[in-house]
Amino acid sequence: MHTSLQEICAFCDPRTLGFLHRCEQTRSLHRKDKDQYDFLRTSSEYTLFCATVVVLNVLRFAHPMNMAENAAEKVSQKAAEKETERDLHFAKIKEYFDYKDKELARKGKLPLGATELGFWGTAHLDDIYEWCKRISLQEERGLLDLGSGDGRVIFVTSLFTHSVGVEYDAKLHAQAEEAKLALAARGVPVVHAHFLQSDYTVLDLSPYPVWFSYADHNFGWLEKKQHELTKLYLYHDTFHPHFLKKQKITWVGQIPIFLYTREELSDDSIE
Repeated sequence: MHTSLQEICAFCDPRTLGFLHRCEQTRSLHRKDKDQYDFLRTSSEYTLFCATVVVLNVLRFAHPMNMAENAAEKVSQKAAEKETERDLHFAKIKEYFDYKDKELARKGKLPLGATELGFWGTAHLDDIYEWCKRISLQEERGLLDLGSGDGRVIFVTSLFTHSVGVEYDAKLHAQAEEAKLALAARGVPVVHAHFLQSDYTVLDLSPYPVWFSYADHNFGWLEKKQHELTKLYLYHDTFHPHFLKKQKITWVGQIPIFLYTREELSDDSIE
């Protein structure tokens, strides 16, 4: 059965196609040179030559080592594409909250203030984004933000894992929900960002392996609930729970982020 060159090329990878294309150019340029390029002289011989190249190419890629290398290359490429996409989404989140902060500034206000149960302050989003990458947050099953304010931290962490923000203040909670709608309209994936208006000191926090909080308030309430804790990350260094074990400090920009666990947890169990 006659097989055309076009049918053969259907089995080629891009690099092999490039090689065959160069062969075709060589054949076209030297058709009159009967001696040196005699094996490329006729169409049938040239087709046979191309078929041989394709078979060798298939055998090379079918080798277990090459298959593993190709699989690793695809995984690496997919991870790079996902990171690029995540960077674009983060840029939109940052742009949105930069605009909101400028709106407050025009009114002579700052994105901070007292609430009924404490004080609200904002974290630098560039720091949070870098921190998420440093600790490989995408490998965690979920994150809980204790006192999530206007939701800005949750939108960043939700690019990596399922994230829930708990905020008691009704106005701040409403701002977070408003931001969720606005960011969704801008193409930011917010499906893993959730908000709950409640007092986190009375909730069951155990389902979440990672807790995050701005260290701007006393953590005495946590002493009776520490059995629910696996990891607690504290942004900044104002208040610290003396009854927990400080594991390490991650510096992002000029800000320290502290990791705390229960005393009985070993260093290996938190990796």
